[in-house]
Amino acid sequence: MTLIPALASRQRSSTFRFHGVAMNIKIAIKYDCKEIANVGKLVRHLCVLSSDDAETSLNQVELAVVELLNNIINYSQRIPVDGLIELNCRFVDPTFTVTVSDRGQEIDGAVANEYARDNVRMPGVDMSIADLPESGWGIQLIKSACDEVSYRRSHGKNIYKLNFDLSPATV
Repeated sequence: MTLIPALASRQRSSTFRFHGVAMNIKIAIKYDCKEIANVGKLVRHLCVLSSDDAETSLNQVELAVVELLNNIINYSQRIPVDGLIELNCRFVDPTFTVTVSDRGQEIDGAVANEYARDNVRMPGVDMSIADLPESGWGIQLIKSACDEVSYRRSHGKNIYKLNFDLSPATV
């Protein structure tokens, strides 16, 4: 995992907000599942620095980011030459945003539509095992943990944006 310093020509500097000040951190990881747990922990710590939020929201942020990285790494058909996934973690009170981009193969249209769907429905506990869908759980987990999720393809990159409202009133 690599922290990417802000470029002076593009940004003033990365500022940290300890319970109130803006924060912008960039991270780059390889297409390697071994990186995922460390990123999850780092994102959790950044949320702690950013907000007085409850443990439940921290768990949701970590779950969504880890699941998204799992999907990117495990379902990428073509790993790009640079082999990096970039994350930009930003906090502007009360919103914590994680933007993830990679140069892997464009995701299938049906999968992209799942990210765009508004209604997230996890199966009920009374559903029989035979009726459970075989795939799509990861996207549903991500969407149920986030306040807003988006996906787009731009300039050869898959770009995912996860927004979390960390204000105490939403916990």
